[in-house]
Amino acid sequence: MAVSKVFAVSNVSFYSNRLQTGQYARGRELLQELISGPLQTSSGFNYLRAVYYIGMAEEGLGNIPQATTKYREVLKYWGEPEIEFDIATDTKSRLDRLTS
Repeated sequence: MAVSKVFAVSNVSFYSNRLQTGQYARGRELLQELISGPLQTSSGFNYLRAVYYIGMAEEGLGNIPQATTKYREVLKYWGEPEIEFDIATDTKSRLDRLTS
């Protein structure tokens, strides 16, 4: 179990690759394991990355209210970072687009 947890926590990107192939439901399912359940990450960074990608999965599935909820959760912590980075910038853009 410990090996699985380490693998899952360090591979948010591995799970998020499902989204790039249009497998939104499966990607969301895998990423959800990282924010709750037996594979839950203890890393704030990985947690918020997983929430961001779950938001993308919800958006891809057409679940706009769920997507905006996830994006708002990310921005609650990364809304005004000291240094801009891709996920924070993209989250802002996606939320603006979905709520305008």
